Amino acid sequence: MRRTASIGVAVLSTIIAGILLSVIGPGPAAFVEGLIKAATTPSLVSYSVIYAAILVAAASGLVLSYRAGLITIGVEAQVTASAVAALYALAYAGLGLPGALTLAAIVSLAIGIVIAALRVYLDVNEILSSLMINYIVLYMVNGLVSGPLREGAFTKTRSIEAFIGPLEAGLAAVSIVALSWILLERTSLGISLRASGPAPRAADIYTIGRARAMLLSSLPQSLAAAAAGLILLGGIQTVFTALKQPQGYGYAAVLVSWMAELSPTTLIPVSLFFAWIAGAGFILQAYGMPSSLVLLLQSIALAVYMVARRL
Repeated sequence: MRRTASIGVAVLSTIIAGILLSVIGPGPAAFVEGLIKAATTPSLVSYSVIYAAILVAAASGLVLSYRAGLITIGVEAQVTASAVAALYALAYAGLGLPGALTLAAIVSLAIGIVIAALRVYLDVNEILSSLMINYIVLYMVNGLVSGPLREGAFTKTRSIEAFIGPLEAGLAAVSIVALSWILLERTSLGISLRASGPAPRAADIYTIGRARAMLLSSLPQSLAAAAAGLILLGGIQTVFTALKQPQGYGYAAVLVSWMAELSPTTLIPVSLFFAWIAGAGFILQAYGMPSSLVLLLQSIALAVYMVARRL
């Protein structure tokens, strides 16, 4: 009940913050109108469901790694790189959906394992290394879009037909959450993951050990990120252009995982709220508010929630 009440406080506070921030733009009425349209316009509702599914998939994997004590934010790179890899498999290599999923998984696993290995074997802070990798991937994607994957006179890739709708995205999100919960609560690896974060010495003595738990957690985390990248490609972004900044799906998933208190069952409602704000962002930009407002409001939601849970 306390968690539910804290989420309610966070939602209300975020709306109030948006209204206050809108004073310097189109005004509170326009902000409220944007929220209403985001919840009632069919196209925006569809977008929000798919967006939420991306966050759920990515955050489901983060829950596992964070429980093990591996605080990575490289999921931003994993989602983007997986989407680009899947696009290559579908639009350039003709590998079909199985090939796209396989290539996306390989790319995401490579990123996730590197971050975990640096932490376990070289004691490199995973927050710093994963942040660096996020920008390395960003520049690599831009290089591919401008070079080998460029199609035509403009700096963009080939496009594909969308193949994931709200129903498919929703079913995928629920399935991934269920798998994350089963792995965490019903397996021996889950016991190790739950012990590694709060009790690392006990984990070393009574389970497979914290270092091994970190490494193993990077595997399902990476696969979940790859699924998020595939949902992104198939449902929202069917063509890539040069990126001026990170897309933000992975960063939002980090916020979702913490606001859900690393609980798989809470990821879906929190992701839907974040997706609602993102859907409203399209309307708010048309009213003259910056796109960065979306991530700001999502961050406010997490901050308020964390404070409310401690009162």
